Amino acid sequence: SRTVSIPPYELKIESLSSLDQTIDQLFAYLKETGQENELERLSPYFGTLWPSGVVLAKKIATLESNASQRCLEIGCGLAVPSLILLKKGMNVTATDIHPHVPEFLEKNLSHNALPSLRYENMHGLRDSSEPLKYDFIYGSDILYERYHAESVAQIIERKLSTAGRAWITDPARPYLQDFLAHMTRLGFQHRYEIEKESEKEIFFFEFWKS
Repeated sequence: SRTVSIPPYELKIESLSSLDQTIDQLFAYLKETGQENELERLSPYFGTLWPSGVVLAKKIATLESNASQRCLEIGCGLAVPSLILLKKGMNVTATDIHPHVPEFLEKNLSHNALPSLRYENMHGLRDSSEPLKYDFIYGSDILYERYHAESVAQIIERKLSTAGRAWITDPARPYLQDFLAHMTRLGFQHRYEIEKESEKEIFFFEFWKS
């Protein structure tokens, strides 16, 4: 594990030691076993803390604690923003689709002596008719496939409470504009800022309905 500084917090985070090496090993295994079509689903991009995740975690660190607020992270990966919210005593649900995310989540909760959180597979969240709404929905660098633009927008539309806010950070991926167009069509307003992290420009968006 390594120490990640998100002022005023410090977290011990279990992550992949080498993303490229892990992908190479995975591809070799899938090729050998005739499962190349599983590469997208099993690619271990979740196991790295990306600059967008750091920007989101730093923004979240500035929020006031409100234990009654329901919070939902979309495509959590290592879930650093959610761990910050747990440190603040918030009510957190994290979601992802990669089968190894829960294992890393358990380790990182343990490393930081944090209480358990609710974890859901994101496919279930997208298809769920569950009426539960969230006051705060957030995600970082989750628009890297064409279909993500619409599916993330639909999750926010379905799951955000009437007065809720959604925060999304993104390194200007090709499908960001599609996502913004979907959000506008769904009636959301937004504002944005540009932050610098690890020498990369990261867009921070806040969405709401008036």
